[in-house]
Amino acid sequence: MAAVGAAAIFSAYKPATCGGGVFSALFSAESGLVRECRNLRYEVAYEFRRAVDQFCDTIAQGHWALFVIVLVTVAAYVPSERGWDSWGVSRRSLRHGRLLSYQLAHANLAHLSGNMGTLLAVGSEVSEALDCDQLRLLALYVACGWFGGLASALLSEANTIGASGAVSGVIVALSTLRPNSAVHILGDVTPPTL
Repeated sequence: MAAVGAAAIFSAYKPATCGGGVFSALFSAESGLVRECRNLRYEVAYEFRRAVDQFCDTIAQGHWALFVIVLVTVAAYVPSERGWDSWGVSRRSLRHGRLLSYQLAHANLAHLSGNMGTLLAVGSEVSEALDCDQLRLLALYVACGWFGGLASALLSEANTIGASGAVSGVIVALSTLRPNSAVHILGDVTPPTL
């Protein structure tokens, strides 16, 4: 019964546009946060400038949920690297907390940047397909990661870490929410005409 009530409240919630709402001043293109983000591109190696630009654009477009996910995941990288056993999920450590924490731990910087880069590329499209509802995007991401960890733990004895399950769920959501639209991830990819 509580789930039905929560679903009714959640579906009645109408978000502001991507650029509006409670966080519009903090995450607008003119905000200090976005300006500082754009200045950061000059402090990183040339190879990372495109990723920094993509991250700053995501913030400026009002997709604050993606900003929060990336920030929390990057902040958890070093602590999780010291002890994957306490962050990962496996059949023997199958608990709710582990189904959340394993999404924050990553094996190395390539693993972390691959997951977060893909999330930024696909997540803004999903956010727009969800009418810029950042709470739904957060719920989608966490739920996909949770179920991805559950499936991994039930199908394998290995200790699993990483946001791949959550990011894969966001990719599937994009293909479900926009099945006939061009997707702007690595250039324009237009679906075939049936």
